[in-house]
Amino acid sequence: MNETYPATYRDSHGEESTFLHNDGKTLQMKVRGVEFSGERFDDFTAEDTELALLTDFNFNLGDLCDYSLKWTMPIPISENGNMIKATLRGEIILGVPTERGWIDRQDVTFSLDYNGKTFQSNGKSGWFETELLEIQKALPPGILMKACITCALSDYSPYGHSLFGCLACFRGNQKAYLEVNNKYDLFAVWDTLTEFVQETYLCPQFLPRQKGAGYRG
Repeated sequence: MNETYPATYRDSHGEESTFLHNDGKTLQMKVRGVEFSGERFDDFTAEDTELALLTDFNFNLGDLCDYSLKWTMPIPISENGNMIKATLRGEIILGVPTERGWIDRQDVTFSLDYNGKTFQSNGKSGWFETELLEIQKALPPGILMKACITCALSDYSPYGHSLFGCLACFRGNQKAYLEVNNKYDLFAVWDTLTEFVQETYLCPQFLPRQKGAGYRG
């Protein structure tokens, strides 16, 4: 996987058009001449640590914060078995650091442009998982966003997960994983996971997820 998405970065110092590069594991973007990279959208770090270049940015424990990022990416849709292309638009807003070492805001919103209509999440959860699945639930019967978040072979750790890119894929042990119904079943096969994937990734072994399947349902 090697994709590039048009993006818009905005903070208190202004707005800039850029590109978000995604190789399936690492995200990269360049803003005001500074290269940033991360894996979860909330952990962008500057590759050039020259202080003069970083004065126009805010950081929390080394991670870029106090900004918004909008991007547009293609996403395949299964329309009653027929494949078509749709457009997924995402936005993340990260707040300022608090005394406890956190940031005071983490908003995630998605909208899907499909068949002349726009389906939008409400942006209340702060999670890629919830916002993407909210859009999927709003789609008409027979319409499925094809991505790892809607795949029958993916699940999250019962111990919790990060904002993005921590979805466990079990495509290498399909039979055992498809028998998982709760967290204890998942723990029993956890060591057989193939890799961690991004929620918006898609591989040829995609299987539509059924309601209530696995640990995450």
